[in-house]
Amino acid sequence: MDIDNIPFGKDFRVHISEAIVQSDILLVIVGRGWLGARGGNRRIDDETDFVRLEVETALSNAIPIIPVLVGSVRMPQSAQLPESLKNFAFLNAAPVDTGRDFHQHMERLIRVIDQIPDRRATSPATSGARNEVASAAAPGRRAAIRSAT
Repeated sequence: MDIDNIPFGKDFRVHISEAIVQSDILLVIVGRGWLGARGGNRRIDDETDFVRLEVETALSNAIPIIPVLVGSVRMPQSAQLPESLKNFAFLNAAPVDTGRDFHQHMERLIRVIDQIPDRRATSPATSGARNEVASAAAPGRRAAIRSAT
């Protein structure tokens, strides 16, 4: 869980921002509950929601974002999103089937990730610790993967 990586006493907004701006790409896993409802309120409308903060940070820092649509989920429409996230609705998403075509869709996603230019020069010595999924998907690249399905 991402909250386990935030040091006690540190502003989580700053921590999230620092992690996102160090990434070459943000993969946003969009499932059925991505907009998230909590007691009648949508989580994405909360200015302190982790997903919202991460996507806002990536959008405002020109970090490439790939929405990954799981199953038959569709991209949220602009009207469904807070003002700060409206541009997210216009990003071309990668559909990933949870059935027979899963591996084919993942291989396509990995090829696309490999084609995105590095935002900064990295060498194997400076690549640091990477997310296991990101490392498997694109060796030598830093990726933030956010899921709130």
